Amino acid sequence: MAIDASELLGAPQIAGVKVMARGAMMGRAMNQGGLAAGGLIGAAGGALASGKAMKAGIADREQTPELKGQALLALTDSEVVLVKLKQGAISAKPSEILARAPRAQVTGATLASGLVPKLSISFSDGSAWSLDVPRVVKKQGDTNRIVELLGG
Repeated sequence: MAIDASELLGAPQIAGVKVMARGAMMGRAMNQGGLAAGGLIGAAGGALASGKAMKAGIADREQTPELKGQALLALTDSEVVLVKLKQGAISAKPSEILARAPRAQVTGATLASGLVPKLSISFSDGSAWSLDVPRVVKKQGDTNRIVELLGG
């Protein structure tokens, strides 16, 4: 576990993974690709594709706590917590709790593969959190462990 938010959580963190808002990863990729594709036309294409990627993620984000940049999805024995990350000079550090929910209310978790892996957590009240997981993090982090621990 690369980032430990135990102190901020007030309980030992048993797993954690860096996440972003749905559509954020695709938007960044499209903008970078558009700029690399060649000047103004490439940038315009990247911005258009980025907008489409962001719109595609809107329905998924409606119940997900609002976040900008990277966050940490952390698990304790009793909670699922979304923690804002503040980028430091060398690494990201947990800075504030954005949302928390009792693990007893989690009904399942799934990890969809694809260009940008999507981590979805569903709750007993019918709500769900849907988050992007950077591919490199999916391979290196606790992503699969979190899905297993949440009953996925």
